[in-house]
This record gives sequence, C-alpha cells and structure tokens, in this order.
Amino acid sequence: MNPHHPFVSRSESPPKHVAGLKAGSHIGRKLRLLTRGLPAAPASWRAAPLTACLTIALAALTVAPARASSILLPFPAPAAALLLHPAATPTVTVTGVALVSATGTATPTSDNKVVGATDSATLYAVVHVIYDATGETRHYVGGATSGLPAQAIVAGKTLTLTPWDDAALGPLDVRIYEIPVHDHHQDSAEWVTSTYPFYTNVDPDTASWIAYDTIEYGFPQTLAQSGWRHVLASDAGTRFWRAEVSSKGNTYSTLGSGDEATASNLEAAAYSLGITAGVHRLSRLGALAAGTSVGRVVEHAEAFRRIPWLYGSEGSSTSSHQSERYVGFDCADLAVAAYRASGKSATYTSAHWLGTGSQTKAVGALGKLYWDVDSSTWRDATTREAVTVEIGTASQQVRPGDLIFFDWDGLDAVGAADQRYDHTTIVRADDGQTPGRLDLYDSLTYATHRYYNSWTGTYEPNHHADGGVGWDTLDATLGGRKSSASPPVMLIRRFKDL
Repeated sequence: MNPHHPFVSRSESPPKHVAGLKAGSHIGRKLRLLTRGLPAAPASWRAAPLTACLTIALAALTVAPARASSILLPFPAPAAALLLHPAATPTVTVTGVALVSATGTATPTSDNKVVGATDSATLYAVVHVIYDATGETRHYVGGATSGLPAQAIVAGKTLTLTPWDDAALGPLDVRIYEIPVHDHHQDSAEWVTSTYPFYTNVDPDTASWIAYDTIEYGFPQTLAQSGWRHVLASDAGTRFWRAEVSSKGNTYSTLGSGDEATASNLEAAAYSLGITAGVHRLSRLGALAAGTSVGRVVEHAEAFRRIPWLYGSEGSSTSSHQSERYVGFDCADLAVAAYRASGKSATYTSAHWLGTGSQTKAVGALGKLYWDVDSSTWRDATTREAVTVEIGTASQQVRPGDLIFFDWDGLDAVGAADQRYDHTTIVRADDGQTPGRLDLYDSLTYATHRYYNSWTGTYEPNHHADGGVGWDTLDATLGGRKSSASPPVMLIRRFKDL
C-alpha cells in the first residue's frame, strides 16, 4: 500500500486474507450468506490476499443486493470506501512543457546541438504537472514503455523524469513540430528590387548597407511527430523544433510558436534578427572527409544546409553574427562559420578580403589561375603557362576544406589595382574525372540563392541545393563564363591554421 496515497493513511492495515476469517465468526457467516448460490471460488483463492475478499463481496453486490444491504462491513472507514467506491484516477494539471534532445544514451538537455553524421539523435517532450490533491510536482516523459531517459537537464537544472502512464493518468496530446525556413521572401512586396526575392541586408548591386532583412519561417509549421519523442533524420543540415502539449482545454508550447501576424511568422519572443537561440536547434554534420582538420570544415559547412542565403549577413559581434546563430549567410560567411564551428578562430569579412587577407594562406606554389577551355588545362593567370593542380592530403596539394575564390571580371582584370574576388566556395571532395588532379568535375560546397531561369522567367533551386547551402561541380560553378574571351580568374587558398 502506497503510504502517500491520498485516500489511505499510512497507519491503516485492512485484513490480509479471506482465510484469516474464522468459520464461525459473524463476518464468516455474513460472507457465506452473501455468497450463497454463487459458483465456488477456485482453490487458489483460499489463501488469496484482500483482493479476493473484495472480489467476492463486489460480485455478491451484483447478484444479491438485498442480502448485501443487511451486512455490516467490518473494515475501517477508508478501507470500506475502497470496497464500495474504488479510488479515482489521480488528477493532475499540466503546467508546462520543455523540449530536450540527446545522442545515443546520453542524458538529454535543452541545449542546441551539433550532432555527428552517423549519431542517433532523439528529441523528447518533457511535461511538467502538478497533482491536484497534494500539490506535488513531477516531470514526465512518454512515448514508450521502456528505454526512456531517467533524467533531463533543462536550462542547467537536472530533472528526474517519470514515464507517463496513459492508463493511470489519462492520455495527453503531445506534438513535436519542425519550424521550416523559407529560402526567400514569399511576398513580392518584401523583395528589395523587383527581380531580387532573396534575403539581403545590402543593396544587391552596390553591396551598400540597407538594413537587417526579415527572415521568414514556415506557417503553419510542420507536424513532425504526434507523440512524445522524435528521431532526427539522417541527412545533414539544421532543423528547428518546438514541443506542444494540450490538456483540459489549454495548450502549452516551447518557444517558437507560429504567428502569421508577424513578418517572420514567428512569435515575437522567438525572433531577433532571425530565429533566437531559445528555439531548439539540431544541426547534423556532413559525412565527407570526416576525422581530419580540413574535413571538419566540410562537415560543418554541410551542417548549415536549410539555412538560407542572406547577402551581407552581419552581427554586432562575432558571437551575435547571423551566420554564427544559424540565421543566414553569404558565401564568405559560410566559409568562416564552418571554419569557426570546426574549432578554429576567424573573423567574418567579404570574399575578397578573406582571399587576400591574413586569415588564409597560399596552397603550395599556386597563384592566380584560370581554366583554358581550348587545351583543357590549368594556366597561371599572370604567365599563361600550364599548371598542374594536384588534389590530395599533402600540404602543397589542394585538399577538401580549401577555398576557391572567383573574380568574374576574368583575365582582363589581372594586374588591375581594383581587381576583386566576388565569390568563394569550399573544395568538397576529390570526386571528379581525374583522381589526384583538380578538374572541372570535382565538387564544391557553396552558399548561394536560387538562380534565375531566363527561359521560364522564374527562380529555381540550384543543383544539390538545400536552403542557402549547396554543392556542385567546378564546371557548373563557372558556367558559361569559362568559355569567354576573359575567363574567370581563380585563387586557391587555405585557412592559416589548417
């Protein structure tokens, strides 16, 4: 007997066995009278606990209520109440919900996380309740009868978790939502120009500052799981989540509820120059080139999938930078953010200054290059001599994680005082047509927006793009420019600490 049960005091001890009643006693005679005409009890009941006594009496009440009415029940009052009025299901009031996550069997926490490419990651809703009769508070987790975490850490506080029992407490409507991010403005009235629907803090033609743009999130949000827990998908990228529970006509949610009345489609508390860190985030690394320092840059770049292109991404400090907060980024900021996420130190800047400044270094003896379409070879942009560009693991070779900078003005700009690099990408893998040599079919990770299809007059997703991050071949990145009289000039650089 539970000593804390609200209906039974700690000192009460009802009779233990039917066999404990004397055959000639008043109680024995009354029970024989009460059960006369009923089928004989099984032999296993002869030494049965109180349950048998209660079952016999309740059965008698059903078939012989007149006889039962004359019997005086000898149990103490609370026990008699249990006999005639079985204890009601404990009533609880839900007062809140938290969302936690964990990899493997680790203790789940409410912290945002970057998880490995092959890690098993699970989201759990934790529901806080108060027992109406006693005021006791508990934290519950559900969705299974076993394998649930015994503890969770929410905002730095360790909570003991109890498995929710639908049969004892009643079912709860628990849901986990994914908060999707739109990769461009849905309303043309928000476009910075009539032909530029993408997020931008700067003028897309002059790169001069305008203002922080508003990032738009999906509304209505996507129901990922009708239940207490959700397993993260295996593909690389970032996703945002919230948990919701409904009980007794009330709905409780973690931060991140949708609000169509706002420009971002998020409740005001969840948005500040982008979705805030208080909304639960899980970012899964890419699987390429794992385990090396250069490979980690690529892994983290792929973890930014589903985060939108944001031209001129910015922040008042490095830690508040929109790229750092998984809000949005442009090409140079993706490279810096991936490098920083891999555990290194770097400062956000433009593609040109990243390629020519002190944060990066030359790869071997490689200088400015261009691809000669006629001879299908690399050439030095200054001497025009043929150059072999190896890709591998040695320090003088191009490696995954290295950066390629592009000057779209091409050879005509070489040597000019105002030569500038307009774009940068990250070397993703040696997966082209000539292993060990950088060729037009090796893949690059890039940050970009959709491209404009002049045939259809619409903006369409880039090849292998997901949000603002995609990957494609060097050939596709160069496009038709490589065949021009002044092909693009490229500069291959490496972050200084790699």
